[in-house]
Amino acid sequence: MNIRALLLYARGMKHYFIAATLVFAVGIWLGAQDYGSFSHLIDSQKDRLQSIVNALSQGEYQNLKMFLFIFLNNSIVTTLIMFTGAFLMIMPLYSLLTNGMLLGHLAAINDHQLGRFFQAVLPHGIIEIPAILIASAFGIRLGVLTLQAFLSLPFPTRRARAGGKLLAFFRVSIPLLLVLVALLFVAAVIESTLTMWLVEG
Repeated sequence: MNIRALLLYARGMKHYFIAATLVFAVGIWLGAQDYGSFSHLIDSQKDRLQSIVNALSQGEYQNLKMFLFIFLNNSIVTTLIMFTGAFLMIMPLYSLLTNGMLLGHLAAINDHQLGRFFQAVLPHGIIEIPAILIASAFGIRLGVLTLQAFLSLPFPTRRARAGGKLLAFFRVSIPLLLVLVALLFVAAVIESTLTMWLVEG
């Protein structure tokens, strides 16, 4: 794994990181300020998460089951965000908005006990959220590169240049994905132990 090449590539991704963060921030703002307009979307996410938590809370090995679900789910979603961004960047943008809206809504309805809200989010979120933002930024980047490659098809020189950019992207995306999965592993350990303890305490 060439971490140096990955870091060099990431230095040229500044605008994509900013764009991903802004979309996520817009999602937080929408979820906190205009819940009514998006209630069906937010409620469906909340209900799905609650049903999963309830199912995993039954029987033995609750923490282990919670860890496995969180880690596998986040790893799969992160992979999809990065590589399905080729399709008009739909999934990265959708994921940023919906996750932001859910977080903003939860913060708004817990505004009278923000300390408890931060206890439930920060321990693992300080790792998980940046990982999702990075994956989304790369997903958006792949969407832009794919569009450029498509538009350059009639022009051999531009087509070769666009193909080179796509190749460079995939060379760093696999090492990056391994780094993100490692971070999500740590976040899942924290969420299934420390976060659960703080929430239940």
